Amino acid sequence: MKLNANEIKTLQEAIRYYQARKGSYSSKDKEVAVLGKLNEELNKTDLEILLEIINENIKFLNNYKYQGLSEAQIKINKDRIFIPLKELKQKINSFL
Repeated sequence: MKLNANEIKTLQEAIRYYQARKGSYSSKDKEVAVLGKLNEELNKTDLEILLEIINENIKFLNNYKYQGLSEAQIKINKDRIFIPLKELKQKINSFL
């Protein structure tokens, strides 16, 4: 599976947040290896790792409490991140 520029940007951001929540920035982490392959053709193992990262990000977003914002602003903030992740999840699942 090949990714476009917007998908790569979304995954780079998702990987950074995933690493931060995990508390690990080791160059030996599996997500770092996949990060270096985002411009290449991805294999099944890479896609499974990306799916794990996407699912973790979606779960975090669903549980995150936006304090001090209106419901409309909360929806805008969540959708800005959630929609690209959900689209990527669907695309990856279609290849698995």
